[in-house]
Amino acid sequence: MKKISSIIISLFVLASCSNVTPTPSNQVTTTNSPKTEVKASKTINVGKVPHGMWQAGGFVYNSNIGEGTVSVIDTKTDLVVKTIKFEDGTPGYVKSFHDDKNVMITDTKKGELVIIDPAQDHKIIQKISLGKSPDKIKVSDDDKKVFVSLVGENKIIALTFDTDRSKAPEKKEFTIGGMLEKSEHRSLSFSDGWIATPNIADNDVSLINTTTGVEKRLKDGNNPAVVDIGSTGGKVSSIIVGNTSSNTVTIFDINSDTKKTLSDVGLAPTESVVVESLNRVFITMAGSNEVAVIDYDKKVLVGKIAVGKRPVHIYSIINEPTFKVKHDENHADSLELWVGNDDGESISIIDPMELKVKSTISVGKGHHKMAFTANKGYVSNITDNTVSIIDRK
Repeated sequence: MKKISSIIISLFVLASCSNVTPTPSNQVTTTNSPKTEVKASKTINVGKVPHGMWQAGGFVYNSNIGEGTVSVIDTKTDLVVKTIKFEDGTPGYVKSFHDDKNVMITDTKKGELVIIDPAQDHKIIQKISLGKSPDKIKVSDDDKKVFVSLVGENKIIALTFDTDRSKAPEKKEFTIGGMLEKSEHRSLSFSDGWIATPNIADNDVSLINTTTGVEKRLKDGNNPAVVDIGSTGGKVSSIIVGNTSSNTVTIFDINSDTKKTLSDVGLAPTESVVVESLNRVFITMAGSNEVAVIDYDKKVLVGKIAVGKRPVHIYSIINEPTFKVKHDENHADSLELWVGNDDGESISIIDPMELKVKSTISVGKGHHKMAFTANKGYVSNITDNTVSIIDRK
């Protein structure tokens, strides 16, 4: 869990950076957030300090980092049906495979990736040693490869799974730059054979071709904490980097080795999602209570959307023809964006086409992570030890 104070402190660390291109204010549309309209339909109690969560096999898995357990919520009844103990461990981020058959949870204390089978009464079928402080998890579209960032080591771990996920995967390591001792998270983006991740101690970003293993360093701005990959016409085109201390966003062109840095994007870029069909990236600005919208193809700031207090996590939601909801960082298209306002005790739901907040929903207190089914959203309230459930119908 990222300390609340770490982002607030960063707002006061303003440093200059090279190649900064101010964006004229007359090119930017700012839309205001409406007042809270509705409340979450239901709230349930879970374990202490709920944080990472994800849906798999009809269940939401919520890691309770304050007590080393995972609450398993049945999405049909919205009841906690099982508690999984991480003995002497700390469950962190949660992610499912796209086929919904298994869910993965990092153990940040033991340095493991825990694989669970919902169909076997949530049995742990495998534990994989990764390294110090595993953090973000990314899964390839074909479910064969999983990438995990490490905060405590200069590595990204790549795992290649068999169809039977109880079998040990092939493991490979990519060497990257370093993090600071106080760092608690390492952003990770994966798309079409490319990985991007920040090296905060080195003040740069590692871009890795997963096929060749070749690493390239990208540098501009101060404290590059947010990293995403943009595609144009179905091909990777841009690396988008949010520089938390210099309050800028740099767009690196992967084909021409050129870059452009935008200022006036807001304060303390924190997390991002890409909507590929629009060639746009949406970045939460925790210090200025807004979401910056950037056209990464044209490399311009399109607008800012005012949301609640201290927006951190942002999710992209899309309905498939089967009405199964995906939610991950990047989508070819997006139905709506959900933003967690950590100090505002609310969720802002954004229309990415119209660049406006559709509704604001009050939830519990604290650092919000989310999970989704076809008709409901689940929001962890880290201070309340609860999960808010929102009807999406």
